[in-house]
Amino acid sequence: MAISEFFEDSPYEVEDHSVIEDIYNTLIESNESEWSELEDPYRLQLTGALYNLSEDLERETGLNKVIELNNEIAERELDKAHEAIRHFQLANAYSLRDSWSENETAYTFFDSPDLLDAVGHARASVAQEFSSVLGATRETQSYVNFANHLSRLGRVCEALTWYNKALRNKPDHAMALGNRGQCKIHYAGLLFSSNHTIRFLHSAYQDFESALENWNDAHPYAESDFEARMKSVEKYTDEHLNIENEDEYELGETPFDKKYHKWVLENHLYLNPLNDIYTHTSVAYDFFHLPDMLIPDGEDFPYPGIYNQMKQEYVSARYLYYEGKAKVDDSPHFSDRDVKLPDALDYSVYGYRTEQIKTALRISYSIFDKIAVLINEYFDVGQNQPNFSQVWHKNGNYKEGLATPFQNSDNWALNALYWIKKDFHHTVSKNDEDSIVIVAHELKSLRNAVEHDYIKVFEDGIVSEPPDRDFLPDSLYDAIGKSELRKATVEMLRLARAALIYIALAIHYEERKMRQDRDGPTVPMGGQTMIPEKFKE
Repeated sequence: MAISEFFEDSPYEVEDHSVIEDIYNTLIESNESEWSELEDPYRLQLTGALYNLSEDLERETGLNKVIELNNEIAERELDKAHEAIRHFQLANAYSLRDSWSENETAYTFFDSPDLLDAVGHARASVAQEFSSVLGATRETQSYVNFANHLSRLGRVCEALTWYNKALRNKPDHAMALGNRGQCKIHYAGLLFSSNHTIRFLHSAYQDFESALENWNDAHPYAESDFEARMKSVEKYTDEHLNIENEDEYELGETPFDKKYHKWVLENHLYLNPLNDIYTHTSVAYDFFHLPDMLIPDGEDFPYPGIYNQMKQEYVSARYLYYEGKAKVDDSPHFSDRDVKLPDALDYSVYGYRTEQIKTALRISYSIFDKIAVLINEYFDVGQNQPNFSQVWHKNGNYKEGLATPFQNSDNWALNALYWIKKDFHHTVSKNDEDSIVIVAHELKSLRNAVEHDYIKVFEDGIVSEPPDRDFLPDSLYDAIGKSELRKATVEMLRLARAALIYIALAIHYEERKMRQDRDGPTVPMGGQTMIPEKFKE
């Protein structure tokens, strides 16, 4: 049978095992010329069928063929919808091949070239230019797929963001609801506050319940998996665990104060894991901190201090951003009064509020190198000048492999940070150039331009079409639009927030293991021993 005949009666939709084997073998054995003769939609339909058959038959050869064919078709001028589907198929093929490998990549610390490619293609499949041609259902599937990959890496804060985006598109999407429920269970398993844990498990139960009520998916194995997971958390069904049933709180004293805290809450920017699943006013505070820790004998104990510093810098950057974007009126800031700036007639934007947003970007980026200092000290990496890019490797050198403390590690929350580190390098995300996801390497480039180079902020719309003129020529600057700068800064804040949560969860995991081996006094990081408000300046 020639592969072109598959479009006459769609025989790959049958259930007869021998026929399925025949179809699989035909697709595998078809040569390059046969595939190249197919038009794009038919070819992608067949590579999708080959992926499904390979998964059902557990044939890695089929996955290899899917990857090969989708990489070959990249040379064609695909339309936007077909390019999105190509990325979607590659993400799933690389991910499934990784799951079949001998490498352990579930709830542990790991490296995986296949999963690296999978994440890049999953991210690429949610490109802005695809949304207008895919329709809500396909776009939602791309969001869920990307969220699933983030969740697998332990990046649960970020995964929940994308599940929520999917559900804003399609509120009753069963796979989005069920997978979000699974992510909440994973998140709950990392937490060290029992109050937070049970709230997450209650919320997960609600997601599974909604998923099964809306079930119309073609994957019965997923339905049974969600049923089993719902049963595993059914003791957390009591509605008193639902924060939405609690009394609302005042968010501030002044109108500006209230608007600020409402913005933080709705953008899930509180250092409080509950703000990842709720926007109820009772979670509108920065509760999160390091776990209780064993006191070492005669050693430095810098951890509360450095975490306090990072936390303070984060919340300050968050407020700087908001104050910069939220003009109380249309007048310039008083500090800009009588600051004379010659008009270059290029629609560039200057002012104190713009500098506040740039400063928020710089501060939130700087938190990552401070996290590296904490990792270096706590995990005894032994580097003299650690930074977030190099602290993971022997002598800070990628080519020498992982540093000793991370070899054979099973710390999944630490893995989340390690994979954020990968995103800071453009070479590992070469497929995401058109993605609507703002990747860490883009934030790094923008921060470096703001910190070290000559960057011009333009009014929206100007940056893509700079003024055409012969006088006052200026080609030295890097350009960014006002809205683009704001969006990037919010993403930098989100990433810094997630990293601050992950490092605390990673330390909790290590502390819990140590307490299994030895007893000793602990330093309580929560409770009532807090710096009084009157001493903050």
